[in-house]
Amino acid sequence: MGENPPNGAIISYYLKSEPKDEITLDITDSDGKLVRKYSSKEKKNKNEQPPEWPDLEKPPELLPTTAGMNRFPWNL
Repeated sequence: MGENPPNGAIISYYLKSEPKDEITLDITDSDGKLVRKYSSKEKKNKNEQPPEWPDLEKPPELLPTTAGMNRFPWNL
C-alpha cells in the first residue's frame, strides 16, 4: 500500500556532504519578508501539543542534514 504525501509544499534540496554546522531554510513572501524559518538544530518548543489532541499530526521542525537529496514538508 502506498503512503500519502505530507500536507503542504515539499521542498527538495541537495547537500554535497553532511554539514558540520547548522543549516537553515528561510521562507519569504514576495516582498522578501520572513514567513517561516527552519533549522537543523533542535530548539525547545514552547507550544507543545495539547493532550486533548492526541491524533493531531505535528509538522516536522528539523531540517534533515544527510548528504544527498533531502525533502522537507512545509505545512504552509
